[in-house]
Amino acid sequence: MSREYVSVWMGCNYRNVLKREFQSVLKVLEALDVEFEVVGEEMCCGFPVFIAGYTEDARRIGAEVLEALDGCRTVVTACPACMRGFRETYPSVGLKPRFETLHVTEFLDRVLSERSYEFKPFEASVMYHDPCELGRHMGVYEEPRRVLKRIPGLKLVESRFNREKSVCCGGGGLLPMFAPFLSPQVAVRKLLQEDEVGGRVDVVVTACPQCVSNLRSGVEEWGGDELRGLRVMDFCQLLEEVL
Repeated sequence: MSREYVSVWMGCNYRNVLKREFQSVLKVLEALDVEFEVVGEEMCCGFPVFIAGYTEDARRIGAEVLEALDGCRTVVTACPACMRGFRETYPSVGLKPRFETLHVTEFLDRVLSERSYEFKPFEASVMYHDPCELGRHMGVYEEPRRVLKRIPGLKLVESRFNREKSVCCGGGGLLPMFAPFLSPQVAVRKLLQEDEVGGRVDVVVTACPQCVSNLRSGVEEWGGDELRGLRVMDFCQLLEEVL
């Protein structure tokens, strides 16, 4: 892979909520000697507007975003919704991005396939949760798993509900906006249905900021004794710990 600059797109969740986790994204890229720049004065990509049914507004927002990204060749984002917006939604409303869009797990899988890097051990049982937008909608399943398997000591545990059968955590589809009391309860039900969770898994890691926020809320608010001590981590947050 060429050493060209990549443009890093934060996304609203990282920009407004998971600010510390976004710093992990940057630290991981720096540690892997990636040349990058963060997109300045970033706006919403318009994907939430599109799925809410406001197609014309989404097209208008998307046109503004593409103007701001004019000249970018590769855009890397840790938000699967933004990635889907650029790859799938924009073309569906007549917009044509002139850049390649990669989720950060796809990009890191590429980088690590070409450059050697020795991670520190992470002695824990880890279950990877497939986000709906990244997995079922965009087909990204193996890339995050390949990266995690490079970490010494990490025991990757597969749930019976994985890949295309992954159960939604309740954080998508704008549910947290319309039923904020319900979405964390959906997360807890999902975790309790997983055979491996409940004393057998130390960490649930996922590659979507909305999933991270909602799973954490569920564990903290409704998890009870069965999920006590379970750690929910953002993908790059875990990687930062083993740099």
